[in-house]
Amino acid sequence: MSTEASLKNVGSCLTEALVIHAPHDLRLDPAPVPPPGRDEVRVNMAWGGICGSDLHYFAHGGVGASVLHTPMILGHEVSGTIDALGHDVKDFSVGEAVAIHPAQPCGHCPECVRKQRNLCRNMQFLGSAARDPHTNGGFRRAMTV
Repeated sequence: MSTEASLKNVGSCLTEALVIHAPHDLRLDPAPVPPPGRDEVRVNMAWGGICGSDLHYFAHGGVGASVLHTPMILGHEVSGTIDALGHDVKDFSVGEAVAIHPAQPCGHCPECVRKQRNLCRNMQFLGSAARDPHTNGGFRRAMTV
């Protein structure tokens, strides 16, 4: 399917997401799925690994200094199938199976500028309350990345 064809009828929609509200308070809540930006893809989620940090959020409302302040979608070990492509995406195709890397470098710190994104000093991780606002994770039916 061509990129342009994959963008037809790709508007914002809602999906179900596994949201932690407080210790022992998990809910399936609606969450927005924005259309993919120029260099993004929308993924229909297939699998998610339950990590120790997910269990800590559920049992204690936090992991070390990462304390839940607001509801957050759990999950940072996820995979699925690409459903839609942004205009500038060239290396992926609709229907392709993908695993989503949970680390999101900032792109602006000195390490990112030097192309050492793995050393980013402002790294964010899917499904983490380390920053405020929290970074939502991938335990949902679809997401844009």
